[in-house]
Amino acid sequence: MDIFIEENQLKPDLIKVDVEGYEMTVFKSMSKFLSKNENCEIFFEFVDWAETAAHYVCGSAQDYLLKKGYRLYKFPEIEKVFQVQLKGSNNLIAKKER
Repeated sequence: MDIFIEENQLKPDLIKVDVEGYEMTVFKSMSKFLSKNENCEIFFEFVDWAETAAHYVCGSAQDYLLKKGYRLYKFPEIEKVFQVQLKGSNNLIAKKER
């Protein structure tokens, strides 16, 4: 994703990730973008069984975004999430606080 974003000179303000448990793979592929970008929100779904089936520890994608400086919010309530969700499912929005 980093290469694609850079080569195409993209400056997205919203990215939707829907990959049934492989969110961590996508987020790792855009590590450079996530570190530099201040304005892009990321919409994704956490599903515990899907993340486990993809051979990731539950909550690892959320934790990765938190370490990149993002904050997580449940959608559609826009309720701030204070800890990584490890069970169940939820639609989440990640955005950097300014």
